[in-house]
Amino acid sequence: MVLGGTCHDRPSVFCYQSEDLKSWTYKGILYQERNPKYGIAECPDFFPLDGKYVLIAGYINADPTDAVRDTCYYIGDYADGAFVPEAQGILDYGKDFYGVQTFCRGTRRICLGWNWCGADVHVEEEGGVNGSLSLPRQLSICQGRLIGRVIPEIECLMTENAENGPYYLALEAEKGETAGELELLLADSPEESLVLTVCRNKACLRLEEKVQERNKGFTCAFALLEE
Repeated sequence: MVLGGTCHDRPSVFCYQSEDLKSWTYKGILYQERNPKYGIAECPDFFPLDGKYVLIAGYINADPTDAVRDTCYYIGDYADGAFVPEAQGILDYGKDFYGVQTFCRGTRRICLGWNWCGADVHVEEEGGVNGSLSLPRQLSICQGRLIGRVIPEIECLMTENAENGPYYLALEAEKGETAGELELLLADSPEESLVLTVCRNKACLRLEEKVQERNKGFTCAFALLEE
């Protein structure tokens, strides 16, 4: 079992072991994050995947005024109680995919996240809720990165029922070519527009609000994988 917290002012993931799931023995610190941006680790999950071990953890920021929290992943090897990361990254750049937990379904590793309404965008109402569960994603390791894709059971429903999609965007560049910035207007209305900006190895999805009384919109970034 892994638990999140802090030790000596560093976000830490602690490891415990049990033979009967009733009595637990502390085995030590599995991982400590050194990024000064983060203050406390929480909601960790640790599991084998594609021949490696993966640690997922969410972080409360050291700055209490910064409400936007990251969920990070670490890929590495685990032996004799020691986890040695080889690669790491942010699991989702949308900033509202938090508290991620996983489970096995056959040979697949499936994850669910809490789509929480942070950063002062949550609207309180009587009988309302704060967030929802995400669509389940199937995890895999590709080119040293942890990739999450909506499970096929959900994806096939989207394909069958969506009259105008889904759409897939493929960008090609000659080897050695320096790609500039490409901006695509995906959707537009009198109230808002959805813009996708693509560079060589990253992209940014931006929702721009046109009505002053509404929120300012949001921006999320994500990495692009090379085939």
